[in-house]
Amino acid sequence: MAKEFVPSSFDRENAEYRRKIEILNAVRIGPEQKAQIILVVLGLKPAAELALYEDNDNVETIEAALRQAGLLFTKKETDGPVKSKRLVCEYAIANDASTLEQLSLIDSKSDHAAYGRLMGYPPSAIDAFIDKEKLLPADEYPDMAGVIFSFKLSKDGWQAELATLRQWSEAIKEFAPAVYQELDK
Repeated sequence: MAKEFVPSSFDRENAEYRRKIEILNAVRIGPEQKAQIILVVLGLKPAAELALYEDNDNVETIEAALRQAGLLFTKKETDGPVKSKRLVCEYAIANDASTLEQLSLIDSKSDHAAYGRLMGYPPSAIDAFIDKEKLLPADEYPDMAGVIFSFKLSKDGWQAELATLRQWSEAIKEFAPAVYQELDK
């Protein structure tokens, strides 16, 4: 069983983060996917996935940017039917080889716990996603203003889960303000 991911505390003044994020900001992919990848660069998430479509930058450009940003990646194999005719390929992305291997091997549709851990979701949110009785009812959700990410919140851990979502959102607001603005509509 994989150990629990503990987000890093990063040096907000670190020029290396800013350089890597500048590289990622220059590629043409969806803003949500870009934000997810930036969180991996910052060490706030262990891994991310990237679905590359025909209207995105080409494979070579994307792969070069990921390499320049110091990320490890691999193309994911797709077993079933292609989600969209416009889909070119999908990538698993991480900062370390072990996490990358785990993400490239799991089936996100059947192993929700492992997938949730790799995506950096808090354990309480993962448990609630698996056991729907633990989910916070939609009519009880707190104010989500300024939060650009989402996952299902749990009854017992929603405060900590919301803090995670706010931390992720604030990091994108600081390091990729144009991406944040695009997502905060």
